[in-house]
Amino acid sequence: MKLGEKIREARKVQNLSQENLAEEIGISVQAVSKWECGQSCPDIMYLPHIADYLGVSLDYLLREDANEFARPQKLEKIELPDDGKVRIFQCIGNRVITQNELKGIPEEEMPIIQLSLETVQMSEGNLHIEIWGSAQIRGSIQGDVSAGTSVSCEGVQGDVNAGGSVSCVSVAGNTNAGGSVSCDTVAGNVYAGGSVTCAGV
Repeated sequence: MKLGEKIREARKVQNLSQENLAEEIGISVQAVSKWECGQSCPDIMYLPHIADYLGVSLDYLLREDANEFARPQKLEKIELPDDGKVRIFQCIGNRVITQNELKGIPEEEMPIIQLSLETVQMSEGNLHIEIWGSAQIRGSIQGDVSAGTSVSCEGVQGDVNAGGSVSCVSVAGNTNAGGSVSCDTVAGNVYAGGSVTCAGV
């Protein structure tokens, strides 16, 4: 399999369009199309960025005999910022399910991460949770919560940011959702891509 074919295969596995890849790399859609049709090849400087974004290894992209769809997101190789956030994600074997893989999955089919209060408390300071997927949280979070898709919780003492819907009893900060928002009370502002149903904002 040639480089362009491997880029196309990896892109489709991640449910990404040529437009998504072009925007991420900072090139035209026509350039991506030419790569995938074998009319041209990407500049060597783009290859590490392409591999990271598509969740494959450079070895997979460059070696013609590397036919297995290899993914580098193994637990021991994840590079994340040292920003004090608690990141919660799911794995298949020792491979992390990436945020890109979750894009395009209907919300009702999204794997849900369930958290109880015991798993999210910290002895001191606020807790900032980033969830790669959808979350159902029991208990109150003393800090912020962000999720790639939906969030369902009892109480959040900070902000809630979700790619999908938000359904919480109370949010002490702002709520930003790609879908609908349904809360008893939100002390801050509400931004929603869908409907808003709240007793008080």
